[in-house]
Amino acid sequence: MSARSPHRIRLHSQWLVLFDNLLVITGFYLVFPMITVHFVENLGWSATLVSTGLALRSLTQQGLGLFGGAMADRWGSKPLIAAGLATRAASFLVLAEANNMAGLLLSCVIAGIGGALFDAPKTATIVKLTRPAERARYYALLGMLGTLCASGGAALGSWLLHWDFRWVAYAGAVSFGLASLITLRFLPAFRVGVRQDNLFHGLRTAWQDKPYARFVLATAGYWLMWLQVMSTLPMLISRISGKTHVAWLYTLEMVLTLCVQYPLARWLAGRWRCEARLITGMSLMVLGLLLVGMANDNLTLWPALTLFLLGIVLGDPALQEAGASRIDARMRGSYLGLASLGMALAGSIGYIASGWLYEHALRWGLPALGWVVIALTGFLTLLLMYQVCYPMSRATLQATASRL
Repeated sequence: MSARSPHRIRLHSQWLVLFDNLLVITGFYLVFPMITVHFVENLGWSATLVSTGLALRSLTQQGLGLFGGAMADRWGSKPLIAAGLATRAASFLVLAEANNMAGLLLSCVIAGIGGALFDAPKTATIVKLTRPAERARYYALLGMLGTLCASGGAALGSWLLHWDFRWVAYAGAVSFGLASLITLRFLPAFRVGVRQDNLFHGLRTAWQDKPYARFVLATAGYWLMWLQVMSTLPMLISRISGKTHVAWLYTLEMVLTLCVQYPLARWLAGRWRCEARLITGMSLMVLGLLLVGMANDNLTLWPALTLFLLGIVLGDPALQEAGASRIDARMRGSYLGLASLGMALAGSIGYIASGWLYEHALRWGLPALGWVVIALTGFLTLLLMYQVCYPMSRATLQATASRL
């Protein structure tokens, strides 16, 4: 075996994970943006109830993601990724037959369990396979190609929805099922961390890493704003522009990603810190949501959405890079499992709160209210993120306080 074989294996595995990720994103965007459109707009269900189902999926996935990451450290990531993807595929088969709230909730719980099994191990595998100098470009490439698949998946889901929602769910199940088979057959059995005899040792170590724990908490605001792409923004676009225009949201994100994300990542490598890019991205998201709240027609809605999506395009790879640079390489799975807490907080509270605010703000004749509340929450966590990324020393804090 040649000396370069491990290098080739790492490069080949990077492309395999990339292809796997594209199938996952296609399947995800095929289904989840269409859930609110189908159950709320088509069937007339309460937006709050449907958002509760989405919140349950997010809470299950991100809450149990702690253990998925810890198990990856102990047993390796491959079996967990394959099992999780297969479980997500099964959840979509349940969703296809959901005709009441119980069926929707059951499918969301199963989808969450699947996500908990594959999410943190997949992220830990990416960190394992990439070197720090190439990580920013790899994350940007993931984002660029992922956005293409998100746009294509949403467009296909929107088209299939005209025929029958079952076909939307079946197509998502095929995408995740294929990703599971490819992972099981071709992904090498990598170790993403040092084997821990106690499953909770790595989690305790990550939790006791206070700078990292504060970073995870600060990410909750980012995810709260981001999840509007999956919950309330499709409903808003459907109300203002029409149901057929929902896929335009993901097309717009695709265009921005192709034109901005990967070229910018290549050019900014070593020039603009990932923390600065993250904070800039979150700032654009806050401003975009405030402008979305003021929109009442296409001329005001789509420029606001463009600004918001530009924040995601800039912030998403920066968030992943900033998180990866803060983990202990001996416990990648546990650290990245803990990172799911930010999404768990955002998902469990954000889906329900944003759905309730969207529904009741329209009833009260205050359509901008929900967007203002979410934007202000994002602004508060933006301040926390700034403090985490640029901590002031105690002496500086005391000097600042003495001048006030």
